[in-house]
Amino acid sequence: VAYFRVAYECAFVFPLLARRLFTVLLPEASAMTTTGELSAYRRRAIVLYPALLVLVGLAVLIGPWLLTVLFGDLYASSAPVLRVLLIAFGLHTIFNPLTVILYAIHRHVLVPMVHVIHLPILCVLNYWLIPIYDGLGAAIAGLAIRIFGVAAMLVLTQRAISKFHNDAPIDREPT
Repeated sequence: VAYFRVAYECAFVFPLLARRLFTVLLPEASAMTTTGELSAYRRRAIVLYPALLVLVGLAVLIGPWLLTVLFGDLYASSAPVLRVLLIAFGLHTIFNPLTVILYAIHRHVLVPMVHVIHLPILCVLNYWLIPIYDGLGAAIAGLAIRIFGVAAMLVLTQRAISKFHNDAPIDREPT
């Protein structure tokens, strides 16, 4: 448990970044008045995503070394868990910037629905993987639900925007 916890705390830099992005981007998205603007915002987020993934790759490479420097050789065996968690959290960083689109068009109810779907998947994966792989199993389960979450958010935001005509005013009333 201690190895997983140390790896989790070190990898948690990406969720912290995602939360800060959400705080900054929500007012920007709320100010958008057309679906064309939201679509352009979505495209920018997706275009910038590979640059973030380069940072994730760098973190995956230096993370184990940094883990040893910060916590000593005792925690070196948590390096595989750290790598998987860095990938999972890094991939998931785009989730919050995309959810801003759903908030802007009052379809935010879809966000907790994605998380509700995550829960049973995570429970089953943890039940299956943790006895076999210990902390690495929990990290793999977390990676799997984050991949699902990002894929779901890509699809949901595209569908939500495409329901409007291009450059149509955004319906600010919840439906």
